[in-house]
Amino acid sequence: MLDEFPAFFLEPKTMERFILLFTILAILALMLYFRKANRTFLKKSQREEHALKEKIGLHKQQLSFRKTKIQQYNFLIFNLSEVLVSQKSINLKHN
Repeated sequence: MLDEFPAFFLEPKTMERFILLFTILAILALMLYFRKANRTFLKKSQREEHALKEKIGLHKQQLSFRKTKIQQYNFLIFNLSEVLVSQKSINLKHN
């Protein structure tokens, strides 16, 4: 099997250089892969953050709208008028 390899692969310095080159290329490939994965994750996180901020803004608008409507609502007048409405569907007779 050793006869099939070229002679320069059997020299220690050549083998060391090959291992060093392979290691450097593997490290660079991993760095590029994780850099791309990080950018993809960052973009996804930014989209989700933007969507959540829009939802929070919408909820704040709804809360302020409800607060102003509750402040405008006169509970004494409206609740008394609703209570005084005749409700014929309720049977008050007790057996």
